[in-house]
Amino acid sequence: VRVSALNSAGVGMSRVASPNFVIPANQVPGKPLAPTASAGTPSGSLQVSWQHPLIPGHGIQCSGTGDSPLVCPTPFGSSSPAADGGDVITEYEVEVSESEGFN
Repeated sequence: VRVSALNSAGVGMSRVASPNFVIPANQVPGKPLAPTASAGTPSGSLQVSWQHPLIPGHGIQCSGTGDSPLVCPTPFGSSSPAADGGDVITEYEVEVSESEGFN
């Protein structure tokens, strides 16, 4: 990281921050992709499935299209893709509602 001052005459000399790099803190993971629910077996149960998040929690995809996002790269200094929030997803929370629109 470095900082320079700017005015109408141009850009002044820059100064490097100390330390000169930093790894962002972990963030919440992105939304799971393509969740589906259907009647399960045995009767009265649900079959729920989804795909791993591909878009980070901030909602801006790294590449691909809105309908077909591609996996984000692993950020520098991390071991997990950006859509994981910088850390491995350890579990998913599944909520169930009996009303349409999830009210």
